[in-house]
Amino acid sequence: MDGLSGCTNEDCKQKYLRALKNLALRDTVPVLLQHAVFGKKKTSVTALKALRSLPPDSWDDDVKRAATKIYYQLGRRFDSSSRTLAADILLESRPGDKVVRDLLLSLASRADPAYEVSQGNAFRCALYLTTCHLPVRQGVEIDWPVHRISN
Repeated sequence: MDGLSGCTNEDCKQKYLRALKNLALRDTVPVLLQHAVFGKKKTSVTALKALRSLPPDSWDDDVKRAATKIYYQLGRRFDSSSRTLAADILLESRPGDKVVRDLLLSLASRADPAYEVSQGNAFRCALYLTTCHLPVRQGVEIDWPVHRISN
């Protein structure tokens, strides 16, 4: 990891982050988080891919907080690829009802202009809900946005 701290350009950082992904060591999580949250677009995506490749039991509360920060764009705007990877991490980290509900509500919100994030994550949430056999709760009504393509 010493080589990564000596990198002065994004290509160098990405090379080392891909190497850390291949190592798949839990010890790399803090470094990967740093680059996921504070890195530029490609660096953030590469770091998130490395985090995503680790087994879910290696994701501690710091990883879940970072994924939440990235998905909801708290503090800065993130690329749609980063946000989608963050949603994957949240959904695969054995989330509680509140996390799943908040994700679903965020997808139903018309405030997010990133259509591809909404559609991809809506599918991931539906897949998560069906594979986990979670009961559908009564009284939770979601007004899903209707996206129209105009010619």
